[in-house]
Amino acid sequence: MKWQRYLELAYPEPIKVEYSQNNIILKIHRWIGLYLGYFFYHLRMSANMVDILRIVISLVALYIFSFLLKGDKLWPMVGAFLLYSQNLLDYADGCVARARNEISEMGEELDEFVNYFSRGAFLILLGALTQNVVILILNSFSLFSLINFRDRTGSELPKGFVFAIINSIYRFFLFIQTMLFIIPFVLALLNIFDNYLIIPVSYIFSFIYLFLAVFWFLLCLLFKRN
Repeated sequence: MKWQRYLELAYPEPIKVEYSQNNIILKIHRWIGLYLGYFFYHLRMSANMVDILRIVISLVALYIFSFLLKGDKLWPMVGAFLLYSQNLLDYADGCVARARNEISEMGEELDEFVNYFSRGAFLILLGALTQNVVILILNSFSLFSLINFRDRTGSELPKGFVFAIINSIYRFFLFIQTMLFIIPFVLALLNIFDNYLIIPVSYIFSFIYLFLAVFWFLLCLLFKRN
């Protein structure tokens, strides 16, 4: 398939209109994903195969990133880069699916699973970096509360300016770029310059997510619609 035909299928006008509202970083990511999708299309890979590749990259990336615990300087940075790279593939699978006319409910669910898995696994790893079993368990609570429970209950809360601000805060901390790019690179850079900061900073991020999880539960108890 020629590029122009691929572009028409993978990036139709409704998608262009939808993505035009994104910020510049997301627009760059989507264009990179578009070219990656063209590459995968010519490799005859389906969108589901791209998602499976993302899972494999995430597993490898998280394992390499865990070398922070050993005080390694180089490999955690490689792991952080791989986490960021697998996120770019998230913008490629949809292009492949549209180009191959293989959009399906299962494919959408698999895409969501990869996003949930990669963020959740990093949150667990963040707890492990504190070297405290209690924090590891609490991060597991934060994982299911924020990534699963919040998605299911978000529509139950009232609308309004205050709740819009609250949702913006949650979106930032649960944003894939925050959890799989900003935080990993902050930790990897700290590891290069001062390894002793890894544990306290991991505590700080863990407590932030724990606070957000508990606060969301309180919001649901106090303001859930009848």
